[in-house]
Amino acid sequence: MHAARGAGLRTAVVMGDQKLQRVLRLDEMERSWPPAGSVPEGTELDAHGYPTNAAIRPRVLEAAANRDLDLLFVDFNEIDTLGHDFGPGAPETLQSIRAADAIVGELLETLGPNWDRTVLAVVSDHDMIRRLPFPTIDPAASRDCSGLVEDWIADGGAAWLRLASGADAHMAISHLAALEGVEAWRWREPNILLLLAAPGRVFAAPWIPAGGIHGSLSTDRTLAVVGGGHPAVPDIAASIVARPPRLRDWSPTFARLLDIELPDSDGIDLLEESELRTAG
Repeated sequence: MHAARGAGLRTAVVMGDQKLQRVLRLDEMERSWPPAGSVPEGTELDAHGYPTNAAIRPRVLEAAANRDLDLLFVDFNEIDTLGHDFGPGAPETLQSIRAADAIVGELLETLGPNWDRTVLAVVSDHDMIRRLPFPTIDPAASRDCSGLVEDWIADGGAAWLRLASGADAHMAISHLAALEGVEAWRWREPNILLLLAAPGRVFAAPWIPAGGIHGSLSTDRTLAVVGGGHPAVPDIAASIVARPPRLRDWSPTFARLLDIELPDSDGIDLLEESELRTAG
């Protein structure tokens, strides 16, 4: 989004998560809702304080109707809130999914006049599974792990750990990976360890979702749907059918379509991958 704006393209942002909007600096965009990352008074909010699907719907359709736009980014957050509170398969969550799907349908209809230059990608940032009624995993509370961890932070089924100064890495990995409920580990950089919980298990944290969680290997699957009337759509579709895309692959793909440079991107251009596959 920032590269597109820097290249002089016309962009717009509609966010259901105003906190993420600020983290991504999308509140700096000229056409950004909520304006400056601040939700207007009277906006319908979910239980966690984020705009609901119904609240962002008119903003989404208004932006989609603007034929002058080159790039539109839309974020739905209500599904995440309900999934965490009630579980990913709960009736409340499924109803929210259907509502978001209906808005995407209206979005498609609104984009009709621009269909021949439209590429629409629907993606998610993570999957979610139901939390199981097991005790939380607390690496600092285990006697076997005493003195091994200096600091740590958890989110659902994942926990980043900074090992204590002087701790033997091999011993730390051996003890921490053996904790009940830990399924896997990843060594990232000196003294930093990532622990991943078994499905349904969670690490101790100040706030733990009651119904649904993410962060573990069982929630790394993401949604990837592409459509539109742009000539590039069939090639992108063929690419994601052949190999599930990573989230980082969408940026260089859209950058190519918009003819903008993304020198720091570490994703794979899905159009280039499709061309390479076709060539041999």
